[in-house]
Amino acid sequence: MVGRMKRQNISFFAMMTIFTVLLIAATACGSSEPTPTPIIEGTLSGTVTIGPLCPVEPCNSTTNPFEGLEMVLADPNDLRVLATAQLREDGTFVGTVPVGEYLLNIEPCEFLGCASEVPLRIRVLPGSPTVILIDIDTGIR
Repeated sequence: MVGRMKRQNISFFAMMTIFTVLLIAATACGSSEPTPTPIIEGTLSGTVTIGPLCPVEPCNSTTNPFEGLEMVLADPNDLRVLATAQLREDGTFVGTVPVGEYLLNIEPCEFLGCASEVPLRIRVLPGSPTVILIDIDTGIR
């Protein structure tokens, strides 16, 4: 009887060892972290026009009014800046951003018409580009 009891104990410990090894292997192979949700992006593009640059036409100004201007995307709820991008020399911009609502601003924007044009509340949707046109009056006459 003692021999038989010993044999059952060995079998029990052998099964527990196998169970423990399998449990550790299963835990190590699978991640307990959830799969991240993919970020859906949309395209945001646009053109900023600034003018007039001279009081009389034709204008011979060599100044680029877009130099140093940034497009700024902010959270509409807490105004936290989420992204910035330099305007191109021709006043255009393009980029991809996560789908959602934003405040779009131009900084620094010191022309007379800035306050009436920006910031803009915009919505970027998936599937088709969100196109923004901003026309800023300099106040030069």
